[in-house]
Amino acid sequence: MQTDCMESQLLNLIRVYRLRMDRIEILRSAGINDRNNVDKLLLLLRDDMKLVSDQRRDWQSQWQKWLQEGGTLGNGRNYNAHHMQLREIENLLRQHQAGMEARRADIQMRIATLNRDLIRHQEKIRFAEEQQADLKNQDAKIIRRHESDQNEDTGLRKWFSEQLIPAEMRF
Repeated sequence: MQTDCMESQLLNLIRVYRLRMDRIEILRSAGINDRNNVDKLLLLLRDDMKLVSDQRRDWQSQWQKWLQEGGTLGNGRNYNAHHMQLREIENLLRQHQAGMEARRADIQMRIATLNRDLIRHQEKIRFAEEQQADLKNQDAKIIRRHESDQNEDTGLRKWFSEQLIPAEMRF
């Protein structure tokens, strides 16, 4: 029957959509793992920035103490060099953090796109399954109608055969 062919095509389409969903889910899981790894790196960067901030605070404290004690020019150069090193480290950490945050945002956008694709494929599967169910219902109606027609035909044949038999031969 034509509906069997259509039903078979719908089943194949559902299988294809499910395979695509599996592939998308694998990519989505990989993206989530990548995002989690970036999150871990960002936490480490924040810890490093806190260490540098603590060192800067210590440096400020030592610098103020040195100034109060009437520090010499030689020590001032050392303190200034230390200050410059801390500033370079902070700048490098900020640049690295900005790059990691941009990477995380990119990963998050890919995950969101994959989530939308998953939802779209779920809707397609649901639609194809509804179409398949409709075809099965149509087939069942056709079969019931055919059986009903056959029953009517059998009844009519019996009635006609009875009509063709003379009345005295009936019973």
